[in-house]
Amino acid sequence: MSLRLKIVSNLATLALLAFFCYPASGDAAIDEKLPSIAPEAQGVYPHGGMRGSSVKVKITGKNLKNVSSIRFSKPGLRSEIISRRDSQLVAKIDIDRNTESGRHDFRLISPAGSNLAWFDVGYFQETAEAEPNDSPTQAQPVTMPALVNGIIKKGDYDFYRFIAQDGETITFDLNGTRNGSPLDAVLALFDEAGEQLAYNDDYYIFKDPHLTYRFARAGSYLVRVSGSEEGGSDVSDYRLSIGATPYVSHGVPSVAQRGHTVTGQLHGVNLAGIDKVTLGRELIAGKMLKTSFDQAVLQLAIPETLVPGVYNLHVEGAVCRAPFVIGDLPELTVTSPPTRSSPTDVKLPVVINGVLGAKSEAHYFRFHVDRPGKYVLAADSMRLGSPLDPLVSLHDAQGRRLAYQDEPNTNNGLQPANLDPHLVADIPIAGDYIARIRDFAYRGAAQFVYRFTIKQAEPDFEVRVHAPDETLYRGRENRLKVRVRRLEGWDSPVEVRVENLPRGVSAGAVTATPKSTTYLGGCAETHTINGTDVEVPIRVAADAPGAQEDLRFVARGIQNGKIVEREAWTRYRWQGRGWEDAETGRLLATIADPPLLVLDPPGRVTLSSDKHEASFELLVKRLDGGEEPLVLTTSGKAADIWDLTADPIPPATTKARVKLRSRTPASTSLVLVGTAGGRVLGQSPEIRVQVESPAGKDAGNDGQ
Repeated sequence: MSLRLKIVSNLATLALLAFFCYPASGDAAIDEKLPSIAPEAQGVYPHGGMRGSSVKVKITGKNLKNVSSIRFSKPGLRSEIISRRDSQLVAKIDIDRNTESGRHDFRLISPAGSNLAWFDVGYFQETAEAEPNDSPTQAQPVTMPALVNGIIKKGDYDFYRFIAQDGETITFDLNGTRNGSPLDAVLALFDEAGEQLAYNDDYYIFKDPHLTYRFARAGSYLVRVSGSEEGGSDVSDYRLSIGATPYVSHGVPSVAQRGHTVTGQLHGVNLAGIDKVTLGRELIAGKMLKTSFDQAVLQLAIPETLVPGVYNLHVEGAVCRAPFVIGDLPELTVTSPPTRSSPTDVKLPVVINGVLGAKSEAHYFRFHVDRPGKYVLAADSMRLGSPLDPLVSLHDAQGRRLAYQDEPNTNNGLQPANLDPHLVADIPIAGDYIARIRDFAYRGAAQFVYRFTIKQAEPDFEVRVHAPDETLYRGRENRLKVRVRRLEGWDSPVEVRVENLPRGVSAGAVTATPKSTTYLGGCAETHTINGTDVEVPIRVAADAPGAQEDLRFVARGIQNGKIVEREAWTRYRWQGRGWEDAETGRLLATIADPPLLVLDPPGRVTLSSDKHEASFELLVKRLDGGEEPLVLTTSGKAADIWDLTADPIPPATTKARVKLRSRTPASTSLVLVGTAGGRVLGQSPEIRVQVESPAGKDAGNDGQ
C-alpha cells in the first residue's frame, strides 16, 4: 500500500494558498443522510478459498437481487454470479495459483450502489463443517493440514477430531473477526478422555483465538469452536486452520529502508523446513540464511524503486502473514534491551525495531539535537497487528520527563482512532535527550513488537474518507465526511476537493481548520478526534446520467513555505471493532434516483412455536412528499401465507410495529410493500422468517 506522498516544492511567487468554501445554491436540497438502497453483504460463506481453486460462495444480506457483478480490488481473483435474490447471492470465485494470500476486498456492484466486503485466500486444502458436530461423540474428523469453514449459531458448538503424533507441535488458528465475521470465537483443546488441555478466547487484537500446542503422546484429540458466552448467528462464520505447519508470530525487524539489504528474523513454530519467503505479491523473494524449529533468518534486498508503505511478508505454507513496512529512514534493530542506566545511542533520524519481551520492560535511547525545535517520537505497533499498546516519553539528560503520549486521542470505538502514539515535542535547547518506549500496562511478551521513529518534525498531514462506497442521489446535495489528520506539528489550514466527477455532478472545496473535532460519547462526555472532520458537498443534477466513478479526494496545504498535497484514502468500519484502510483508495460513487420510500425491517424474525406469531419494529422513511398514510401489505403469494397487522402510518412517522401470523408455519421469507393513496411507493428488503423449535433453538440453517 502506497503512502501516497506528494510534496510540491514552493515557488517564490506562491506566498500563500487560497482556501475557499463551497456556498450551497439557493435551491439546493441539503438533506439529512438518506437510508441506503445499495446492496449490503452481511455474511459470506465460505469466507475464502485456497490458491488455485474455484469456490462456490453464498453471500447473505439485503438489496442483493440487482447486483450485476462482483469486483475484486486486486488481480488474481475473478467471479461469476450463479443466482441471486434480495437476501442471498450465490457466486463462483476463481483464485489464481499466484494470488497473494490474505484478505482481499471485493465490491458488490448494482445500479443502486456498491458495497465492500472481504475474501480470504489461503494455502491449505479446505473442507466445510458437517453438522451434526455439536458434541465430542459427533466430532467431525479432519486430516491435517486442513482449513475448515464453519458457522457458529447462538448456543452452537463445533467439534473436530484429529490425530496428533508424539512430540508434534500443532497450531490452531481461527480467522473470524479479522475476516469481517461478527463471531467472537473461543477455541478449546481436549484429549480423548475429555480433559481440557488448552483454551483461548482473544489472542489477536480483534478477538480471534489462536492455540499452539505440543502433544506429548500420539493419539486422537478434539478441538472445539464456540462463541464467547455462547454467542453466534447465521452469518458468524469462521476459517479454522489446523496443522503441524509453519506459524509466524512476528518478525524483527518489521521495516526496511529502500535501496538497502536487511537481515531479519522470523519467530514462531515449525519454521525449520521453510524455503520460500516473499514480500507482497511476490515483489521480492527473500533469501533463507538459517532455519530452526522456532526461528528463521532471512535476507531481503529492497529495491530503490519499491513504493514506501505497508506490505505483507509471506512464508509459503504458513498460517499467518507478518506486516512489513518499507520506508526511507535509516533503520536500527535492538539486539539487547537498552536500559535506563545503559541507553542505546542513536543518531537522528532513525527507525528503531525492537521487542518488549518481558513484563515491565522499557527501552531507552539517547540522542543528541544540535538545535531546538519540534521533534517526533512515534511508535507503530497496534496498526501492524502487535498486541503492544505503546507509550512513548521524552526525558532530558538528567532523566526528568518532558513529554509523553499513549494515544493521540481518546477512543471509545465510535470514531476511527489512532491507537499508536505520535508525540510532537518542543525541545528548547540543544543537547542530549532520552526517548523511552514501554507498554501502557507494563505488559511484555515475545510478540510485543514495535517500530519506533525519532526524528526532527517535518509538518505533514494525511487524509481519510470514511466510506469506500457512496450512492449519490439525483437532485440533491450529498455530503461526504473526510478527516484530515495533522502530523509532526502541522498547524495550517488544509483544502479538500474532489476530482474525477461524472457528468452532471459538481463539488465544492472545503477547508479543514487546524482545530480538532469533538464529539459526545455515550454518557455525554466530550471526546476529541485526532484530526479535523469536514463534509464535502457534492451536488447531483436532477438529469445527471447514471454512472459509477472512482472519486479522487485531494487535500492541499502550505506551511513553512512548502506546499503539501495528499490524495485521500478510503476506510471502512470493521465489525464495529475498528477501522481499516481499503485496498483501493478511491471512493466508488453511484448516481441513482432517491427512493420514494425506504422500509428497513430486521433481516430475520422468529415465529413462536405455539402461536406461529411474530412482532417486530421497522424503520420508515418517506420521500414522496405525500400526505396520505402509508399502508403495509405483503407481496405476491405471501398474502396467502401471512396475516399481517399494522396500523396505517402517518407521513411523518419513522417507526412502525408489524405483527405477523403464519397460516402454514415454515421457514420462509416475505417482502413488505408500502402504498399511499393507491400508489406503490416501495418495498422492504427480504425478511427471512424461521420457526422457533420447541427447545428454543431456531430451526433451519440459512447461513450455510
